[in-house]
Amino acid sequence: LPGIAVFAAANRAGIPWLVTPVDYRFCCPQVFLLEQLQRPCSGPDPGHEKCAHCLATPHSSRDSRYYRILQAILEFLYRTGSRRLVPARRLPRLPAYYPADRLQHRARMIREILDTCSRIVTFSQAHSNALGEMLNLPSSLFEKVPLQSEGPPPGYRPDPDRFSRPLRFLWIHRLAREWGAYLVLDAWRQAAPPTVEAQLWMYSTPGAERDIRAAGYGDLVDRGAVVVREERVMGREDEVLSKASAVIWAPLWNTNGYSFDPFAYEFPVIYAACPAFTEFLRDGINGFSFFQGSSVDLAKRLRMLIRDPEQLARAALNNTFHEEYGLDWCGRHYVSIYESVLLSRNR
Repeated sequence: LPGIAVFAAANRAGIPWLVTPVDYRFCCPQVFLLEQLQRPCSGPDPGHEKCAHCLATPHSSRDSRYYRILQAILEFLYRTGSRRLVPARRLPRLPAYYPADRLQHRARMIREILDTCSRIVTFSQAHSNALGEMLNLPSSLFEKVPLQSEGPPPGYRPDPDRFSRPLRFLWIHRLAREWGAYLVLDAWRQAAPPTVEAQLWMYSTPGAERDIRAAGYGDLVDRGAVVVREERVMGREDEVLSKASAVIWAPLWNTNGYSFDPFAYEFPVIYAACPAFTEFLRDGINGFSFFQGSSVDLAKRLRMLIRDPEQLARAALNNTFHEEYGLDWCGRHYVSIYESVLLSRNR
């Protein structure tokens, strides 16, 4: 909430500090490094004109006729130069308009404050590489500490029937374009497995079924091909994940990290081949990759696995939990980072 002001205050007080960015906010005001929520972004251009366009005319996280019309209107306003004349406070559904010079100023401020940072802790090497390159920061400033898993409760055992038909494929997230919700639905429609062979279970936020129907996928819900559950999985992982034949990770953006839940709950992952995921998942060994952003390739993978679920069973056997995947290891790693910062300061 305080933005970078808290870091400036720490500097003024003479207190060393480190930061764990949870996304790409330092180099991407839209945070996902996903241009107009459509395609992976290579980062800001020198003049930040690309960022100004992206922020002023983003594609919606939702997918419906209404939002497609709104996008066309925003694009028209931007191209004609009228967008800057329409303040967001007058039309709450519009994003704020940020001129390129304001975005340049923001980038300079962030870069200057990060020069005084003791460490930047990231969730993956891919995250470190992207931030380092776009912010022109040395690799020595970064430390990788992956997202940890609490691990399964004592005595946890996955359902022995989870690879029997009908197979249960899970997608768990907020229903949003950037997390691949509509890509997964497109792929499921293309794969078209009979419901007696496989179902897609989507765990999402309230209103998910309404939005899925508005986007044109109501027929999948009506015939039971897609089961929508508007409920949280957090705190119920052992109940939900124990029945999973596989979990689908399909973000459109190059996500900054990953979860060790596949190892904790012994399920295989069908994953977009973005850099962070390929750091710890191996295609055909403990998961199955597809071309990021391609519903056609995901559908091809789904058909292959539904025909031969033994592949899923073999991959699940390779997902076992190790100490370094847990919270205790994560805590010890963070303590060691703080100790090294303090030690170097006292020298």
